[in-house]
Amino acid sequence: MITFAPPGGKPFDVRCTPLLPVHLMVGTGYGLEQDWRHGMYQGPGPVVQGVTYRLPDDAPPRCGGMVDAVGRFEYDGLVGHGLFEYWALGPHPSFTG
Repeated sequence: MITFAPPGGKPFDVRCTPLLPVHLMVGTGYGLEQDWRHGMYQGPGPVVQGVTYRLPDDAPPRCGGMVDAVGRFEYDGLVGHGLFEYWALGPHPSFTG
């Protein structure tokens, strides 16, 4: 559940359910790949790229981090789908042994 509190408006909740998480943080455009970054000029024509990893053997360096997930969003009886990005930072006491 994500709660929004707009200035001067009534707070509201959006329920987000991650459906297909991708935990690699590769191909996201955040600068980990030399040939793909947000806003990077790729030439005058359309560019289509892809990459396949066979895990864990082909795991790229620094493959942990942000999660990009196809998500289901619900608000006020409406349902939509889109990209839900999240990243857990800092200590997580519930995961310590």
